Amino acid sequence: MKELLVIPYWEDFHDIFAKTRPAQLCVKPRDFELSHDGVRNIALANSIEQLEELIESNDYNITINFGFHIRPQLDYETENKLFLIVERISKCKNFNKVKWRFANGWDIYNLDEEARLVWFLEQTKLIDQKNIIMHLNNDVVVKDYKKVLPDADIKFYNVYYNRIHLNNEKLNFQPSTNKRQKHCVSFNGRICWHRDQIVNHIESNYKDKCYYSYIEKNISLGTQITEDTDTGPKPDIEMFDRNFEDWMLKPSYNILNDSYAHIVTETFFDPHSIAVAFNGIDPDGNTDVNIKPIGNPNGLITEKIYKTFLFEQPLLIVAFPHTLKLLKEIGFESFPEFFNEDYDAEEHHHIRLQKVINSLDEFMKMDINDVHELYHSNSVQEKLKFNKKLFLKNCYESPINKWFVPNKQYQLS
Repeated sequence: MKELLVIPYWEDFHDIFAKTRPAQLCVKPRDFELSHDGVRNIALANSIEQLEELIESNDYNITINFGFHIRPQLDYETENKLFLIVERISKCKNFNKVKWRFANGWDIYNLDEEARLVWFLEQTKLIDQKNIIMHLNNDVVVKDYKKVLPDADIKFYNVYYNRIHLNNEKLNFQPSTNKRQKHCVSFNGRICWHRDQIVNHIESNYKDKCYYSYIEKNISLGTQITEDTDTGPKPDIEMFDRNFEDWMLKPSYNILNDSYAHIVTETFFDPHSIAVAFNGIDPDGNTDVNIKPIGNPNGLITEKIYKTFLFEQPLLIVAFPHTLKLLKEIGFESFPEFFNEDYDAEEHHHIRLQKVINSLDEFMKMDINDVHELYHSNSVQEKLKFNKKLFLKNCYESPINKWFVPNKQYQLS
């Protein structure tokens, strides 16, 4: 029987479950167009009656798609509205065959998750655990849900593997074997405290040893001409033009191949920065959109880290504590030959940042010839190739591939 992912798309459903991205990306595909050659088995349900007809038809193995919000309160403040949908569908004759998928393949911070978990268990109590699917971009949150839903299909999943690969596959990046001029590169976008500290330190001490950009402070790495993923050759403005769709996913190959390592300044570094970033009014007019800083944020990994695996660069991570530990738990190798990794276990943010800077300083003391030899040593090359292979494996074995063609552009979580 054909697999079918059904996306609820009636108006009041949007009002309940799609107020903000990324939940919106699960239930509003018309706003984020999907190419015909990228979609396998997807249907839109324009009303709950249409959804009931699909379920009653017994023609498909149906999975109903729901989004998990960045802001947990936008889920649990809907109170029992999810339960009412489940309760109504429970009256369909094929209810026990229906799968229920809840996904956030973008950003989930492990803040305020306890309240959402309690809400979720209550709302889904009529569903057999084995019919619940959860695909979430936070392995810490995944483990928490697995503890209370041991029979559900709960997996770590993100959209970043696919998007990074798609934007670079045709360009066929190959790491240079020539001697490189710089120790490292650091790409920075929005203004954040931890990025200020890293960029200021580089500017004060290592301008001649490191490539760096800081988009919102008008520090760029210039332009280059590359082949655009979709349209062929055209000017490609790297790392400072947000109007260019691929700006985060397709960095300058010239820069990458003239530097050995990557200083990754992740999106966030401490809970306060998250609360500040999401304060205000969102595009749909919701004023209470802060992520409540309840708990200790951890577990988030974005394209900033993942692209170092595709481009075969050792990395120093400026992020939440235990991010490096998490990377190892999901299978990737780290590079203590390049960077002292003691910083990862430090939970005090100012002390952790100082340890990151100390690790950077130690690396920068190395002669560039020694860095070259270390980079091309058998042990380091083996780990770089292993990470790249695992990155590609995760792209092509994504759990969403039963509904989407692997390596086709999509934003739907």
